[in-house]
Amino acid sequence: MNPKENSIPKGLQIDLNVSKNNITQKKEKPRKVKLNEKNIKDLIDFHKNFKLPFTISISNYTSLFNSDLYNLHFLKKSHSKQMFAAYSKIKSGLQPLPKSVDIKYIKYYQTNFKYEQIYSDYIYQIDIKSCYPNILFNNGLISVATNEYMAEMSKENRLAAIGMLASKKNVFTFDDTGKVASHSVVKSELSDYFFFCVQET
Repeated sequence: MNPKENSIPKGLQIDLNVSKNNITQKKEKPRKVKLNEKNIKDLIDFHKNFKLPFTISISNYTSLFNSDLYNLHFLKKSHSKQMFAAYSKIKSGLQPLPKSVDIKYIKYYQTNFKYEQIYSDYIYQIDIKSCYPNILFNNGLISVATNEYMAEMSKENRLAAIGMLASKKNVFTFDDTGKVASHSVVKSELSDYFFFCVQET
């Protein structure tokens, strides 16, 4: 039975607009789509049922699904175009780091008071405005224009733009039996710039 002549998994036909006369080919540019967890499960089950190998790449912000039938790009969380533009500005103008970064000795503090039972008469929370952008700028790693551009952004978008410097991608390749044939981790070559900001905080 030819999988291309069968119906696409329930829930995917409308969302992906795919039919037997409109199949996304592997070599084409990934098609951006919105998928929920049920859609993704259907997509994986479809390939397993017809013994079709496929690859899933999962990064901090996006995921890619690639097979002979599909080449899809979907976002985990929607971010503004301004955030991606800021990342592009940062990346294109980066200068060499002034000193090396040793991730083993970096302390990244994160507290979730929802799940921690504490009591104190006074609690002080210090939030430095534009901390990471200022570290990059004060060390001559980004331009005045890029720093000013980020100053106009929301804190969430600023952090996301700089966080993309440390992007990490997990790539899982599944064989025609539906089992993981290989797994690799691809780390950004610019990750030291992000960890430099953490180190200097």
